[in-house]
Amino acid sequence: MSVSRWQRSGASILTMAGLALSGAVAGAQGFTPGGPSGVSGPGGIGRPVGSPALAQGRQGGVVPGGPTFGLSPGQTVQVAAYCTDLFSAPPNQTTTFTGGDQAQVAVAGHGTLTLASAMQSGLVAIRGRSNSYDPIRRDRNLALDLYLVNTSDTPMQVAFTPGTQITPKGQGAQALPAGSERLFALAGQKRLAYTNTMQFAVWASRGSTAEDVEQTQMLRVPADERTRVQNLLDGSGIAQTFDRDRGAYAARYEAAVEKLGDGAQEVRGVTVLADGYRAQVEGARTDTEGVVRVKPLRSGGTFYYRAEFQERKDGRTDVKLFHLVTGRPLHANRGGFVL
Repeated sequence: MSVSRWQRSGASILTMAGLALSGAVAGAQGFTPGGPSGVSGPGGIGRPVGSPALAQGRQGGVVPGGPTFGLSPGQTVQVAAYCTDLFSAPPNQTTTFTGGDQAQVAVAGHGTLTLASAMQSGLVAIRGRSNSYDPIRRDRNLALDLYLVNTSDTPMQVAFTPGTQITPKGQGAQALPAGSERLFALAGQKRLAYTNTMQFAVWASRGSTAEDVEQTQMLRVPADERTRVQNLLDGSGIAQTFDRDRGAYAARYEAAVEKLGDGAQEVRGVTVLADGYRAQVEGARTDTEGVVRVKPLRSGGTFYYRAEFQERKDGRTDVKLFHLVTGRPLHANRGGFVL
């Protein structure tokens, strides 16, 4: 994966508990602040299964680099963030964060305190934004958009230690495993700290598989990329295998099709994805619900989802997508397509 435009523009990276903020910061004056449960499909298709940690709350993050920057009173900086929980919903404009014990905030005339204390005291805040996750508009960069704001009337300087974590307020921290501090250092040495490779490695370190990433993000992770991720894990002493359990989603899809029964209608057609390229769509449905598999014609890969169908007056069909394991609405491809 190529280095994101966040790095090219000099933006700073911040990582949070559940969100890993990536590398560069762009300043902006002014700031306006603004877990659903899984959705079950027909006969239980799409119900959340497995670990109770799946699909709960909002994503948090972790900072792979160690940026330091100044904030004047009321100033806001936009920060690209890597998330730690692949399956949770992205933060939005109502999401505020806590944590950040590793980061330091120096307030002019008042000494130095941790970012956690500064946020608790109301001196600084980190919030999400509406549509904080949309790689289509950012050259397929998977980082999230967050905003860090100086809410005080005093200038300050914020310094992040690599591995600084923050988490959405009211949620438990989405902790990284032992060895994660070596992961950030190694990624920096290999010039991977500001790439999607590092985001994949963060997810992998917490147990997500390459297929989990592909199916959740609707993207194909090439073999050489999977190898880079595994090398980061191995070099950091993190005992996870990224590319394992291949075929789990295809098997779940086939079981869902069988469960729909002989009365299900066939789904077949071609759609235009949010990136402007076409994809072949196949599946099975009742009047309003079913499952689909999506095959992008340009980038390759096969992706499996639960779906809800709504007929349009123009004879076409709106298809809303849901993750086949967690049951949550999909955020990739802006949540669906028209067939």
